[in-house]
Amino acid sequence: AKAAGIETPMRAFPALTLGVFELPALEILQAYSTLSRLGEKTKLTMIRRIKSLDDEILYESTIERDQTIEKVDAAILVGMMKQTVLNGTAIGAYLNGFTHPAAGKTGTTNDFKDAWFAGFQPTLAAITWIGYDTPRNLGSRETGGGLSLPIWISFMERALKGVPVMENPVPEGVVNSGGEWFFSEYVRNNGVSS
Repeated sequence: AKAAGIETPMRAFPALTLGVFELPALEILQAYSTLSRLGEKTKLTMIRRIKSLDDEILYESTIERDQTIEKVDAAILVGMMKQTVLNGTAIGAYLNGFTHPAAGKTGTTNDFKDAWFAGFQPTLAAITWIGYDTPRNLGSRETGGGLSLPIWISFMERALKGVPVMENPVPEGVVNSGGEWFFSEYVRNNGVSS
């Protein structure tokens, strides 16, 4: 998580892998942006470029790229996150006509005070959140997949208009077997047996 861009200190416990820790949206976006590029971290910038009316560049941010996560590790994680969109809580993306390959995670707090979806495809990562400034219940059936995902779909469809549908290249050391991604050495029942 730290390598991907999470700066908030987190206490390690088993449920952490399920996303039970609250984080600022921009940190999640930074992490998912890193995953969308198979582990290459590029610090988020609010302003990329400022041009004059004559097209003269007045300011341009510098983009530093750093491979902070091994490509094979990122590819396996992205493969798991794609299942959320293909068969899980974010299946509504494809059911509503979204056509780009995508990965992500829905989120709903136990007391329904927050609903979000963070997702990405190879060229763009975005997060949508719904809640109140002063936290209160959104309603007993208001979830990330039901509230935030439709907003994410609407934004991504506009942002990706004209962008070719693409997938990240598969790094060496990762294979797809039966629709799931595996480290090459663990495919076809070659995993840890005990």
